[in-house]
Amino acid sequence: MSESFVLQKFLLLGALFAVTVTLLVTPVVVGVFRRKVTASMNRAAHAADPLESSGASLPTAVQQVVQPVLPRVRAGDALVVAARASSLAQQAHGKLRRIALAYVAGGVAQAVVIALVLLLGGASAYTSLAIGLPVVLMLSLPVVPTVSQVLSPRPAVRALWAVGGLVAALLLAGAARGLVWSIFQLYILIPAVIFAIFNLRYWRAAAPLILVLAFGASLGWLVFLEFGRLIVADSAGIWLFRLAGLAVGVLLALPVARHICGWYESKRSSEQMLSIDIWWLLLTLIETTILVITRDSLGQLVALGGFAAYWLVSRALIGGRRSDDPPAARLLLLRVFGHGRRSERLLDELTLRWRPVGTVALIAGPDLALRNIDPSELYGFLTGSLAREFVKDGADLAQRLARLDERQDPDGLYRVTQFFCHRNTWQRTLDALVAGCDAILMDLRGFDESRLGCQYEIGRLAECLGEKPIVLLVDASTRVDLAESLFLAAVPASRRAALPVNRHVFVLEAGRSPGDTVATATRLLFGAQPA
Repeated sequence: MSESFVLQKFLLLGALFAVTVTLLVTPVVVGVFRRKVTASMNRAAHAADPLESSGASLPTAVQQVVQPVLPRVRAGDALVVAARASSLAQQAHGKLRRIALAYVAGGVAQAVVIALVLLLGGASAYTSLAIGLPVVLMLSLPVVPTVSQVLSPRPAVRALWAVGGLVAALLLAGAARGLVWSIFQLYILIPAVIFAIFNLRYWRAAAPLILVLAFGASLGWLVFLEFGRLIVADSAGIWLFRLAGLAVGVLLALPVARHICGWYESKRSSEQMLSIDIWWLLLTLIETTILVITRDSLGQLVALGGFAAYWLVSRALIGGRRSDDPPAARLLLLRVFGHGRRSERLLDELTLRWRPVGTVALIAGPDLALRNIDPSELYGFLTGSLAREFVKDGADLAQRLARLDERQDPDGLYRVTQFFCHRNTWQRTLDALVAGCDAILMDLRGFDESRLGCQYEIGRLAECLGEKPIVLLVDASTRVDLAESLFLAAVPASRRAALPVNRHVFVLEAGRSPGDTVATATRLLFGAQPA
């Protein structure tokens, strides 16, 4: 058995097993994580200083619903944009463009390395340098889904971009169209399918870290399997070696996963950078494995340098941190729990527009627990230490607020921070977040008299009228009259007389497009006013 054959087996089977295990295990991890978060939220913290009671009640002052008085804005309405709002919008667009261009350059650098290995590797189909450009063009196709992940949160848009990129590459290939189509099928198709699956709602947050652990488990399984065959052949005892390899592989992969979390915690990478980097590493591994198999030569391992080229070029150009950027704009996102898919779409659209200019804070719930989980939180769950993520008492809350991260990541984006709270710690946490933010968006779709927690939150928002812009997002399912009554009843009399309500709080009627709705909300939160 040749060395190249053994390496082919371990590379190909290891990657195949890792991806398969990740696809099977990730939904289970997501479900268990969500159940544990829900159970912990419903439990009271065993704190020496309980922060509040477990419920909220309708203010007694609200006995009769008032007529609508808060200013109404519809998604897409014309707004008077202040200078600050225009500046923040330009800053956000500029950062996203720089990030996208950095990934384009990194992806093309990786494609050039892989193309050189193909062209110079001796296969007759690739010996002509005249076809170099079409080959590089097709191998650069993964740039399209990467850029779409940076610039758009909508799966349908990403799919259209990917199809458009493939069609454009085939059209530009000209006479080499048949060759580049073969390259797509051999080198790009499987990684593209993996990328699409890992960006689904059940895989997106958890898949990268689980993939690392699964790859370690797969390699351990294969290595111990070969070792066991030398000792016990293919008897039943081989299963002891397989299971031992699985356990050893996971244990050896844990430090790697912890190192990845360390990169995230030390601000050397963002969660988006980690996700995209791991996928480009997987892409390069798959392409290298295919090259080794088709050429039957260990020399094709030089293709692994494609990932190094991608990483160095993208990191050199991504350069998001700028000393002249204004301080982070702190946004607090509140919502009616229980609308998972809708809340996820809102968070995706909102963070796309807000993270280039500031931080986003929210109280964790089952609806968004997995959408926004960071590598450290997932690692804590996988290692059995999820409880440490929950706010326990007043001292613990103060420490978390003091450590609140308001620095930019290397790509220039700010982070989304979710606070995991027990049923007797969420109100104090909410109070602190309301006091410390610069703007508030509250999604009241689905709000009615049964939502006691939201009633408490509305009262707290009213107390800071005039200090920061507040947007209440509503639709046909919202008891807008009740929300307005609660808000106005909680506004201090001194502020009600001194401040014009219609310049500080807005009722935004959601449109059909989440993008248009969030775009209008973001401009209002930046300081724009209805025309």
